[in-house]
Amino acid sequence: MIQHTWQPVRWRDALRLVGPPNWEWWKEQHPLPDLNQPVDLGTTLPVCPHCGSHQVRRRVRTKDWVCHVGQCGAPHQRHADFAFPEPKFELRQDPKALREHKRTIRQKYLALSQARWEAWLKSPEAEENRLRALRLCIEESKRYLSFADTKTLCRPCAGREDVEHIRRGNRAKARREEANPDWSELEEHERFAEGLDTGNGEPSGS
Repeated sequence: MIQHTWQPVRWRDALRLVGPPNWEWWKEQHPLPDLNQPVDLGTTLPVCPHCGSHQVRRRVRTKDWVCHVGQCGAPHQRHADFAFPEPKFELRQDPKALREHKRTIRQKYLALSQARWEAWLKSPEAEENRLRALRLCIEESKRYLSFADTKTLCRPCAGREDVEHIRRGNRAKARREEANPDWSELEEHERFAEGLDTGNGEPSGS
């Protein structure tokens, strides 16, 4: 069997290799604004006078307060005096308001990131990037189809090399995912680009 010892670059990798301009270059030229601005979410909360936990509640029947951490927390957090007549009041971050603030920031970031990606797809730089990538893929396809990088192997040896090639590809993909925190975002963007090519402007899965 004829076995190829060299593989042409994939389209996704070609788009990254021929830059700038490419997507990474575009992100550097158009950074997202810093949305994590300091905000005052402080509020006066009742806390346990013994451990300072804000997980306290008032018992109606006994008319006292109970610290949930002191009563039911981890063994090193519990304390015997988990019940007390009155709590302390301290200025703390409101947990509910903090969660809502983080959710709002995340939604704004995703909207800005998507808008930046759509602007990149419609830009002349993206068109140039795709043209360069196409030329690279054509040249590498010519080399692949010339059978210059081939060797003759028996069927069992060719199968073993194919399995090792698949394993190397999976390990390389895992390394790329570790090195690119926004890999899932790029996958979604590429599906969005395919939708534009077919006339559907919505990302798949949304």
